[in-house]
Amino acid sequence: MLAAMLLAGMMIAGQDADTQADAATPYVLFGRWPAVADCNPAIAASVDLADLLRDPAQWHDKCVAVKGYFYQRALFIDPDDTTLPHAAMNRASASARAGIYARDDVMDALYYRDQPAYVEVIGKAWDCRDLQGPDVVMVMGYCHYTGGPILSLTSFKPVREPVNTQEE
Repeated sequence: MLAAMLLAGMMIAGQDADTQADAATPYVLFGRWPAVADCNPAIAASVDLADLLRDPAQWHDKCVAVKGYFYQRALFIDPDDTTLPHAAMNRASASARAGIYARDDVMDALYYRDQPAYVEVIGKAWDCRDLQGPDVVMVMGYCHYTGGPILSLTSFKPVREPVNTQEE
């Protein structure tokens, strides 16, 4: 199918938020991400992932620093949700995760892991709907399979997992 789209004259694009594809050419979008100058650790607001997911409109298009468990192109609140079949698409965890998009160098460093990784990500908070447009034929990645809040990263770093202080 990808070859057929290329032959039909469609572009395949990943784009910085401040660049747009040629409006006359339909394209497949692999992701969108902010420029590092517009979203970096020095200017990111620290936000709890649960708060961001509870009220994504409050954080829309803002540069945020968020901690969570990265697995399968999504950031989860609870590591147990990463054990669900097809965790990043599973409806059972939809309200407890945000999709992740990033440049290839960032995604490659983050993505290829067998186990969930507790990380702090820096990026803009958007929604899958923000990736749609009149010339976007298809969105790949997280939003290809599901919808809702996404974090479009400029960077990430591994951080120490929180200590569970609740008594069982």
